[in-house]
Amino acid sequence: MGFNFGALPGVLTKPKQAFKDLGPQTMKEGAILAALFSIVASAISGVVGGQMNVVGWVVGAVVAAIILVATGWLAAMLAKMVFHGSGNTRNTVGYLGYGSFLGVVSAIVGAVLGMMGLGMMGSVTPANAMAMAGGALGVAAIVGLVFFLWSLYINGAAVGTANGIRLIFGAISFFVAALIVGIVVGTILVMVLGMIGLGAMMGGAAAIAG
Repeated sequence: MGFNFGALPGVLTKPKQAFKDLGPQTMKEGAILAALFSIVASAISGVVGGQMNVVGWVVGAVVAAIILVATGWLAAMLAKMVFHGSGNTRNTVGYLGYGSFLGVVSAIVGAVLGMMGLGMMGSVTPANAMAMAGGALGVAAIVGLVFFLWSLYINGAAVGTANGIRLIFGAISFFVAALIVGIVVGTILVMVLGMIGLGAMMGGAAAIAG
């Protein structure tokens, strides 16, 4: 098992060629990369925001790895069933692991914009507060859209290259897979939080009754 971090610039700019050059991958490599990049992104955001929650970073890394493996596996299955791709889950997850480096780039950009925003706080007055708030929201929306499309481009190339299908079909497979996994994970989180909240309420009621 070896990681080619030198391929990351190409993954961001010419992902299809970069993934071809990477060659065969494993799901383990993809999961490790997803976890690693998640920790780096969290660390960058944490340092800038003053939130050094290492335990949270580790938990987030584990969750990121699980989500990436699930999304990659499902995307490969969709590519095979819908677009007659190869269904290569190993390469799909492996390439998506490299693609998750975009999260680090997003964290860096967010940190820079955050620091710029803090630097401009001193110039906020009652007269220009609304205009500056609107401008900040506009910038956030544009940056968010750019990273969304960039993500589709990179991950679409990852799924497409891994399964021998066109980039657009890879992007569709990835988007649908990510959406399904997101809904499932969100539902599980809501259920878990609901159970924790219910347990806390029942414990409080028992304490009052006692």
